[in-house]
Amino acid sequence: MPPGRHVVGALHPAARDPAPKVAPSFSGPLHQPRTDIPVGTDEMLFVRHLLSHGASWRTFDFLGFHNRMRESWKYRGRWYLQQWPCPRAIASIRGKIRERTDRRFACLPLDDVVADLNPVLRGWGEYFRYGNSAAKFSLIDCYVNERLAILASVKHGLTGRNWVTCFNYEWVNSLRVHRLRGTVRSTTAYASR
Repeated sequence: MPPGRHVVGALHPAARDPAPKVAPSFSGPLHQPRTDIPVGTDEMLFVRHLLSHGASWRTFDFLGFHNRMRESWKYRGRWYLQQWPCPRAIASIRGKIRERTDRRFACLPLDDVVADLNPVLRGWGEYFRYGNSAAKFSLIDCYVNERLAILASVKHGLTGRNWVTCFNYEWVNSLRVHRLRGTVRSTTAYASR
């Protein structure tokens, strides 16, 4: 099949194959795909689009969240949707942190750097605070500690990060950096009444 054939077939009914082929569907639970979507439909285009971008039947990225169906460890046979920030969202916030804690800001007071960094952390954390984001939030907090320690070491003419001696967790807390740890909100599995 030449590249783009499925797109042409979906847009022009005359170009479709006479006997419609059937492909898996997303209309059932993600762990049990159905097999009743005709190939030329818009829904099939969506399925092919997802699969071409690395989606599988149990996991997909949507609106910055990585969504995954996981079986309950306590109630075997029950599946739950879990979500956390996708790798692209993690890379985005790491880039923003790196940009705001660059070495060129060593001449500024650290309070000004933190004042510029806090709104970014707060906004990102507010968007991703739902779901199962606690582990990713801890990674971002550690990255903020690392970047601020590097900046402070450059500012004071020290080599290395000096995590243990000077720029430890208490030091970062004294700067009043917004922490993402502990801000995750649990959501209910059902709509509240």
